[in-house]
Amino acid sequence: MEKGSKYYHRNQREYEDAVKKLEHDVLKKIDGCALSGKPDKNDWITTCAAQGTVYPYILVAIDAVEALMQ
Repeated sequence: MEKGSKYYHRNQREYEDAVKKLEHDVLKKIDGCALSGKPDKNDWITTCAAQGTVYPYILVAIDAVEALMQ
């Protein structure tokens, strides 16, 4: 897909939206243990063991979507 096409720009916006969603909605709800060593009150996953399993996958997903944007 060419960078100047309308489809390219639409996909770029969708990728940007996906990264924002992952960073600001998902990651913020599972980052307590990574940032402070204990789950935050707003965390969806309430144990550090479970957060430790899921958190890296969200980071990989963010990296993968960002790679698609290049």
